[in-house]
Amino acid sequence: MKDLLNTLSAIKDLDINSIESLSLHPYLYEKFCVNVKDFIVNKATRSSTNSNHLYDLTNWGIDIEDIHADCLLHCVEQLNHILSKDLDTIIPYLYTVVGNYIIDIYRRNKKKIFITVSLDEIINPHVANNNSTNMKTREDLLIDHKSSVDGYYLTKESIIEIYQQYSNNPDKLLCYISKYVFSYKPRQLASDLINKGSVSSMLSLYQKELSLEFGLLENEFPIIAPVKKSGLTKKLNKDNPDEKEIAEKISNILNRTI
Repeated sequence: MKDLLNTLSAIKDLDINSIESLSLHPYLYEKFCVNVKDFIVNKATRSSTNSNHLYDLTNWGIDIEDIHADCLLHCVEQLNHILSKDLDTIIPYLYTVVGNYIIDIYRRNKKKIFITVSLDEIINPHVANNNSTNMKTREDLLIDHKSSVDGYYLTKESIIEIYQQYSNNPDKLLCYISKYVFSYKPRQLASDLINKGSVSSMLSLYQKELSLEFGLLENEFPIIAPVKKSGLTKKLNKDNPDEKEIAEKISNILNRTI
């Protein structure tokens, strides 16, 4: 981290603010790449969220060194944005750039898992004999947080089934999709809710993303019940919505859902 900070300081001292100008200084350019690669391997990817995603990715057959290399390439591609930041904000910004890119890699590969499992019959992956005691129905899957759809192949049908399961309760639907489809933590959803201002806006955003990702038409989604004024909406309608309080409410909803 100290080496990266020193390299960034040297770049700033020369008033370098683009990949084109940095490329005119081969030694600094190489130092930057080496230091950022070390930062990615030893710092950014070791956070709790990133390490969890990397664990899944490696289980899906993705080479960890390839992920590190892709992250470095992405940072180089974002170099103009990175160098536009003040020196004391560049490293926190790099954490964000790497974290968001790992999430992108995770989402892209989530649909490419080589094992496709039906939601109507999920086999316990730890048990060799596929007898009835080791099988999970769709209902088991949708109420058992230990067997989320996150670890399996998501299809159009599975997304529709989730909507059907929770369409009568928008709060539950939003929280479930956020956690088990998009892999967001309650605090992240809480922050997004405050920014968007309502449960309906977030559900609309998620539906658009799922439509693009899975090729779903608008009329394929079940009709969702009206959002109640209680629950998450009541927390959001306060003069100064509290992110921590909303995150706790989301966790409570998930605990009642699973």
